[in-house]
Amino acid sequence: MVALDLLEAKDAIKSTCISDEWDIAAASLTHGVEFKELVLEYQPRRTGRGRPQRPYKFWTEVPRLIELVQPISDAIHETEADCALLSQGPAIFQALQNHVLAFVDKYKDDPSAPNYADLPAIFEARMLKHCPIAAYTAVAPNPLYFDLDASGSWTPALCRLDDGDLKGVKTYYEWFVEPEQIETLHLELATLSLEPLPKKFESLYKVCSSRREGVDGKKIKIIITPASSRRGLWTKNLANNGFPLLALCADRLLSMHAASAASERNWSVWGHIFTKCNTHLGLIKGEMLVFICGNSETVIITDGDEFEEISLEMLEEILEGEEEGE
Repeated sequence: MVALDLLEAKDAIKSTCISDEWDIAAASLTHGVEFKELVLEYQPRRTGRGRPQRPYKFWTEVPRLIELVQPISDAIHETEADCALLSQGPAIFQALQNHVLAFVDKYKDDPSAPNYADLPAIFEARMLKHCPIAAYTAVAPNPLYFDLDASGSWTPALCRLDDGDLKGVKTYYEWFVEPEQIETLHLELATLSLEPLPKKFESLYKVCSSRREGVDGKKIKIIITPASSRRGLWTKNLANNGFPLLALCADRLLSMHAASAASERNWSVWGHIFTKCNTHLGLIKGEMLVFICGNSETVIITDGDEFEEISLEMLEEILEGEEEGE
């Protein structure tokens, strides 16, 4: 956004730098002269040893900076806005890494462009810092990444990890179980790495790992199995077939968000309800109000692609039905 603002104000910035007032002001600025030379592209850029390089075309580099950074910025904002799950993190980072590689390849033979060869390594270092093993831990039990081998056996992504990554994954899984259950958890992981998943759930694996892609206008629309179904594969089926502790871990990991946006929105709702005038409000009633606020615009998916909005009256009927055991 800063780069876009710079381009929009390009003429104004140049006019400011060539004015007498700027020369007077630059005398008291640490980098006033350097800024003027950069904006007006007077002097060649110099290395740390003082050897001159080609002139640095600042206003040529700004659009390239936007081209490189815009998708990364959009991914950050959309991840926070869409409340992406933790298991989606590595796929997002992989897509951005491919974007960086494509950017470097595009300008590698351009004589007017600087050397971008170090960009992929810099991005990968940042990726490893901000996409830790926790995100890959969430990918491991995700049915979207189950593999179907030539023999017709289904295996989770967990089985494709090397020993180093598997050790890190085990550490995160251990957080979800009691100390006395850790040994049993390791046995489940060992079993899963040696044998494919139970064959009788083959139809469920196909459903939970399916995804359809299509172009909707200029956007790519990806339809995948709902998160509740992917979690249900573990909690309702695999939990009773040799993997109860892994099912517990999968249920937690496949429910985690990649960003804190969802919880921050929840805190904001609580802040609007528990105002200084409502400090006498009870916790139970506060939870009910937060629930209504969060579900008042919930939609019910009907047959086909039609959506029916739930009114507050319908919500009350649903809640009454739950209380009566319906």
